[in-house]
Amino acid sequence: MSGLNTAARNNRIDFVTTQFDAGASGGLLDFYTAPRPATGATPTGATKLATCTLSATSFPAAASGTATANAVTGDTAVDAGTVVWCRGTDSDGNFVEDYSVGTSGAEVIVNAVVLEQDAPLDVDSFVRTAGNA
Repeated sequence: MSGLNTAARNNRIDFVTTQFDAGASGGLLDFYTAPRPATGATPTGATKLATCTLSATSFPAAASGTATANAVTGDTAVDAGTVVWCRGTDSDGNFVEDYSVGTSGAEVIVNAVVLEQDAPLDVDSFVRTAGNA
């Protein structure tokens, strides 16, 4: 990808993050086991383990090509399994974007990827970065 100026990177981030807010309430992050499907495809063979809810305004405006999600409400009663990826949707279930998940070095940082039945899953960080930021 060619380099983008800061305004273009911010606009790209803001366009995507406002899609989370298109539903009736805060957007969702649904956490799944493998396999991760093609972007936006039905997660056939993957099991949904947890759902966390974004704030009604999911992100502040991007700055320097980056935006960090506002508060995310964790899931307090997850299913057992290993989280590999997550799908972001608006509150009505409309696809926004798929993300990598981990306890570090991923797009969505969580407190654990190996989940025990009914244990909590918390999103520690959800940062979107565009282009050459």
